Amino acid sequence: MNIDDLRKLIQEVRLQEALQSGVKQVEHPFKAVFIFGPAGAGKTTTKEFLGLPDEFVPLTADDAIEKVFPKFGISLDFREEYPKKTELRKILQQRTAEKTIRKVNQMLPLFFDTTGENVSKLITIMDALERVGYDIAVFQINVPPDVSIAADLGRDRTLGTEIIQSISNNYQRDVAKSAGYLNQIGRRGVTLLSNYIYPNIFDFENPGALRPGVPKDILWQGKLKLNDPEGKADPTYIDNPFYGASQEKNDKILNDAKEVAQEWISDRNPKNPIGRVILNALSYIQSQGIADLGDQMTDIAKYIVWATENGKPVPPVVNEASKTLFDLETKLRQTTASPKRPGEDVAAKNVKGVDGPVPASLLPTYADPATPIKSPADILYKDKPLTLRELRNLVNQFIKKINS
Repeated sequence: MNIDDLRKLIQEVRLQEALQSGVKQVEHPFKAVFIFGPAGAGKTTTKEFLGLPDEFVPLTADDAIEKVFPKFGISLDFREEYPKKTELRKILQQRTAEKTIRKVNQMLPLFFDTTGENVSKLITIMDALERVGYDIAVFQINVPPDVSIAADLGRDRTLGTEIIQSISNNYQRDVAKSAGYLNQIGRRGVTLLSNYIYPNIFDFENPGALRPGVPKDILWQGKLKLNDPEGKADPTYIDNPFYGASQEKNDKILNDAKEVAQEWISDRNPKNPIGRVILNALSYIQSQGIADLGDQMTDIAKYIVWATENGKPVPPVVNEASKTLFDLETKLRQTTASPKRPGEDVAAKNVKGVDGPVPASLLPTYADPATPIKSPADILYKDKPLTLRELRNLVNQFIKKINS
């Protein structure tokens, strides 16, 4: 076996390894499911009923809390030392955010199990996922505040009546009454697994009977009472979102949602055009068997660097993905050269307002006069070959965009 044969063998081994571990092995790329509901809504049970595969990665800081707090002897009861535990929770939320970035870069399917009472915050997260290529599905659940409070008190990780009442009140007002997600999601191309908010007030094990803790008059009362979390003000009332609910209606909501969910999951090719472009590019890159490239979005920029350094052409499918990720419609701010060139001191005021010279070594390197800063797309599609410096600049910009 000569050296050329050995190189071909190594290339083939790398190709087979890539085909077994890259993007083609992700069964449901670019998909994210959000299930919203207050405490005790049954989000986990509903996920199982809808048939979401285990491949969907759960992203919530609460799971980390339940694993980390006991290891350090910290009680899961947030009624004790609430400010300190809230700060610890923020740290774990940051770790969850970092995990999310990694999973998004790998295009893995995501599952968000959250109360969802902060509509604007969750809409922002959905927008961010949509912009990098994700298809999004949403299912909403509701239970009365009394059920949420009872469920919280029955858990090891408890927030206490005051906080749970506040979360539930916000959910009833902003999600159930004001249809916060129904009003805003429609124009974002998000798939609603149901056009109804599922009122999970019936007992799964005893069909037709209400769940323990659900007020018996919930089905015919015109108004739903929302107690003041601090118990200082009079209760407020909203239209009862559970009015007229029945076991038959609930069964239809769940079964219809499951049918929509299964159809949505079964289509591996993203409906989001950004996701389709990126997936096609990474499938091509993976098929080339270049080391371990092809299993995350940042590999597109890395492949361009590799191809250029090795004198290989960058195919249109990869260029199109680069164009998409760098957002061609947003041009970088243009600038013109200063009349002063590097090498000359420039007079300027310091922070105290005193005039003085700025050493040339601290001045920026200016471009040619009236030359705009090029966008990533201008660099990618210029006629001349890319320089290594330009390529590395593209990689840095790409990574910043993915992490932003």
